[in-house]
Amino acid sequence: MKKLCPICGKLHGIGETCKPYVRRTDALTEQRSFRNSTAWKKKREEIKERDKYLCLYCLMVEKNLARKNLEVHHIVKIKYNKEGRLSNDNLVTLCRYHHEQAEKNIINKEELFALVDKVERGGGIPPLESKR
Repeated sequence: MKKLCPICGKLHGIGETCKPYVRRTDALTEQRSFRNSTAWKKKREEIKERDKYLCLYCLMVEKNLARKNLEVHHIVKIKYNKEGRLSNDNLVTLCRYHHEQAEKNIINKEELFALVDKVERGGGIPPLESKR
C-alpha cells in the first residue's frame, strides 16, 4: 500500500521517507544545533551589548527606545550565508515586532546593513538623552 507524500507530492510505501523530507529535517536540525551552541549564545549577547540592549530600528529610524523583547537578527539568513552567521556586520538587535518585519522583508536588508554600519564604523550608539 502507498500513500501520498505531503512534502514531494509523490506516492511512497508506508514507512518510506522521501529524500526532500530528509534534507529538510537535516537542515532544521543543523539550525537548531547552531542556535543552541555556546558560540551563538555568546555572540548574541555580544551583539546586544554592542547595541546597548536597544532595538536599533526603533532607536535610529523611529526615534524610540525599545528595550523589551529583544532578539538578534541575521540580516542575510544562515541558510544563504553560513560564514556570516557569527559576523558582527550580519547581526542586528531588533525588538520582536521589527524582527518579524525584517523576516517578512518589510524592513529591507539595505536598511539593516546601514544601521549596523552606523554602529560598527560610526563609533557606536549615539549618547542617549535623559528625560528629566
